[in-house]
Formats: sequence, structure tokens, C-alpha cells
Amino acid sequence: MNIKKASDASTAWSALKIKIIDSGYASVGAEWNDVNVRPPYSRLYYIIDGEGIAESGKQQRLALQKGRVYLLPAGTMLHYSCPEHMAQLYFHLETRTVDGYDLFSRAGSLMEIPAETDAAELCADYLSGDYLRQIRVRSRVETDVARFIAASGLEKTLMRPRSPFLQAVFRAVRGQLRSSLTIAEIARTLSVSESALTKRFRSEFGMPLGRYIDEMLAQEIASRLLSTQQSVRDISEQLGFCDQFYLSRFFSAHRGMSPSAYRASLQEQI
Repeated sequence: MNIKKASDASTAWSALKIKIIDSGYASVGAEWNDVNVRPPYSRLYYIIDGEGIAESGKQQRLALQKGRVYLLPAGTMLHYSCPEHMAQLYFHLETRTVDGYDLFSRAGSLMEIPAETDAAELCADYLSGDYLRQIRVRSRVETDVARFIAASGLEKTLMRPRSPFLQAVFRAVRGQLRSSLTIAEIARTLSVSESALTKRFRSEFGMPLGRYIDEMLAQEIASRLLSTQQSVRDISEQLGFCDQFYLSRFFSAHRGMSPSAYRASLQEQI
């Protein structure tokens, strides 16, 4: 018997968490038109027929056409439109790295790669209702995410070594994330002093720990608003806010709009 194991495989697999928060088939026309949209998720498009246009705030312009796969990175200012008609299979993705941030938010530009599968066939699998065919669709999405990582040069960012200290802080924040989480609690979890914790975290990560906790909390609220049907009240209770109004004030301060406005502005986009 000859067994070989890749010692770094588990590291690679745990470095990125891919979550599909929405997906669907859409046939659109001139009504598919919006400006100054900055979604917190990435958009993956497989064009089945017709043509659309996607533009970024950096004046980058892409014609969305059959035979190509497109990724519009999270956090990018977008303007999209459809002159006449376009049929598409779309996926809204979160691609979280170990530090909790979205990998593609660091891409800086709209991306396209040649399609390796026929979009109409992929859509048929997606709409089939057949479990195994839909697994193949998920596999295709993950394969194309890997191709976009390679094409964008983000592999170095994804696999950048993080010290055991930083990884422990990330785990502690994720494991205890709630509105009342304090730096003192993180310090006790890691058996270090608050001053040593905050100083080292800022030195290694380049951000105050308190700001990092707030950003992770705002991200968690945003993710639940978009990927679940939970009410703002339920989310506030689960994340330890004293009431939904406190959560709304906190979220508005970090995202520039109320939770309900945020959900309404993004949930119906394709």
C-alpha cells in the first residue's frame, strides 16, 4: 500500500469559506439597470443569452456575454445595465478568509474568465431539482472561484501566513461575537493582559482590536439580513443587543443605512 497526503491541504481548505447567499436564473431587459451599487457580496454571472454591461467606479467596463464567466467583487461600486435582453445564471457569494474579511473585496477590479462549461447546461442542472446535478453546479461555482483567485493574484493574500497569536484572536472573536463582547474577555480567553493584546494585535494586523470586533459584528448583521428571513428583532436578540433599536443605530453607524433599508436595497438585486 502506498499512501500520500498533502500536508498543506487542510490549511488550504480552511483558509477560505465560500457561502452562496443567493442564486437564481433571471431573464432581464432594460429594467436591469442600477447605479452606484456597492454590494457586500461578490456576484458571479454565467451568461446564457443576450448581453449586459457592468461598470465599476474606476471606469472599468465589461460587456457581459455568452462564453465568459464574470465576477464583480464585493465592495466594488457598480453600475450595471442591459440594452435589450440577457438571460443569466447568477450567484451571490461570500468568500471569507481566516481574518473574517471577504477575499474578493481586495481584488480591485471587475473580472472575467473563459467559461469551461456551457451556461445553458449549467442552468439546466441548477433548475433540475436533481440533488446530484445541483451538487455539480456547486462544484462548478467553487472551481470558478478558484480560477478567479488564480487570475487575480489573490492566492498570495489568501495563503498569507498569520501568526498563531492572530489566528487565536480571530477564533476568539468569532466564537464569542456579540454586542457586549469586550477586549477584556478576549484577553482572558487568551490568558494575556489587555494592554499586551491590543498593542500586539494592532502591530500585527494594522487595526485596533475594538474596531475589528465592531466590523465583524456589522458583517455578521449584514450577512444575516441578506441570507436569512430573520427579523431585526430576532437578530438583535441573538447577537446580544439590548433591543432592535440599539442594533439599528449600531448598524447605521457602520453601514450608512438602517437594517431594513439595507435588506431592501440589496435583497432583490440580481
